[in-house]
Amino acid sequence: MDKKKSQTENPKRGMDIVMLGSSIGLCLIVGFGAIFFSNANLNAWYPTLVKPSFAPPTWLFGIAWIVLYLLLGCSVYLTRRDDPGMRKANTAFLLLGALLLLSFLWNVLFFPLRSPLAGFIVIVLLWVAIGAAYLVFYRLNRWASWLLIPMWLWVTYLGFLCYWLYVLNPSA
Repeated sequence: MDKKKSQTENPKRGMDIVMLGSSIGLCLIVGFGAIFFSNANLNAWYPTLVKPSFAPPTWLFGIAWIVLYLLLGCSVYLTRRDDPGMRKANTAFLLLGALLLLSFLWNVLFFPLRSPLAGFIVIVLLWVAIGAAYLVFYRLNRWASWLLIPMWLWVTYLGFLCYWLYVLNPSA
C-alpha cells in the first residue's frame, strides 16, 4: 500500500519542482535582464553621484535584486500551487507582471538613463504595486504575501535613496 501511495505522489512532487523552478526562473530572467542593462552605468555613473550617508555600495544592488527575485519566485510558486487552475490568482498574476515590469523599468530608468527623478517616480509606483500584491497574495497564501515584505522594505529604502540622489544631484 505504501509503495502504491508513494508512486502516485511522485508525479505531483515532480510537477511542484517544475512549477517552483519555472516561477523562480521567470523572476530571475527579468532580474538578470535588468542587471544586464544597468551594470555599465552602475559602475560608471553611480559612483560619481553625491550620495546620502545611507547610500549602499555599488555591489549591493545586484545581490539585493537577485535575492528579491528569488523570494518573488517562491511567492509566485506558492500562489500557483494553491490555485492550480488560476481561478483566484488572476489578479495576483497581473500584479506579478506589474512588479516585474516596474522593477525592470526602475533599473533601466535609474542606471542607463541616469535619472534619479524617473527612478523615484517608478519606485513609488512599484511600492504601491507591492502593497496591492501583498493584499491579494495574502488572501491566496499568507507565506506568499510575507515573502513580498523584503522587496517592499528594499523598495522603501530605494525610494528614499532616489529622492535624496535627486535632491543632491539635481542635474543628474
